[in-house]
Amino acid sequence: MRRRSAMMQVSDPPSWLAMQLTSHSDANASLCALIAPLATRPGFVDTRLPQVQVLSWSHYVASSPQIYEPSLMILAQGSKLARLGPRTLEYGAGHYLVQALSVPFMCETFATEQAPLLGVSVAIDRIVLGELVQAMGGAVTPPVSCRPRNR
Repeated sequence: MRRRSAMMQVSDPPSWLAMQLTSHSDANASLCALIAPLATRPGFVDTRLPQVQVLSWSHYVASSPQIYEPSLMILAQGSKLARLGPRTLEYGAGHYLVQALSVPFMCETFATEQAPLLGVSVAIDRIVLGELVQAMGGAVTPPVSCRPRNR
């Protein structure tokens, strides 16, 4: 799975911006301890498991264009804002994001040296996903409404 981005590093987020999401939870400490040794460099790093990557950043990253490929992304520490047109999705420690299609976002990352962003990304195979949906047939329940935060 490849991530395409043009990230601009900024030392600190703008002072007017206060991220309200949980950036770290003690409940995620064991997950952070598992991810940290695998995060050998900033960004997405392949693991020994096919289609599984760890991600990390130890600094604030200003809003920049990225294409999220189909995946399940789980954050153990830190937080992100993903903007798609007028919609803003916020997710942080203990949250996840599921992408079934390639989607271009404007993303902002909130992390520090003391509390880096740490997460896991699992690629979603669209063919397998399609087969699972077809196998479920009429057992599909209506989607739950999600209200993203507008800015």
